[in-house]
Formats: sequence, C-alpha cells, structure tokens
Amino acid sequence: QTPTPTRFLKNCEEVGLFNDIDCSLEHEFRKAQEEENNKR
Repeated sequence: QTPTPTRFLKNCEEVGLFNDIDCSLEHEFRKAQEEENNKR
C-alpha cells in the first residue's frame, strides 16, 4: 500500500528532525575524510 502524500509528508517532517543530525554528521565525516586525503 502506498502512503498518501499528506501522510508521507508528515513522515518526512518527523524524519526531518533526524535529517539535520545526519547532515551535520555526514558533513563532519566528509571533512575528516578530506583532511585524511590531504595528508597523503
């Protein structure tokens, strides 16, 4: 069963709370990786 758009959007909003955290974590991770690459 496919979720209705409104229900889906509501889900995205709830997930959005965690998305911010994910984005900052991913950003930090990428920065760390780039620094590692620059050391070589």
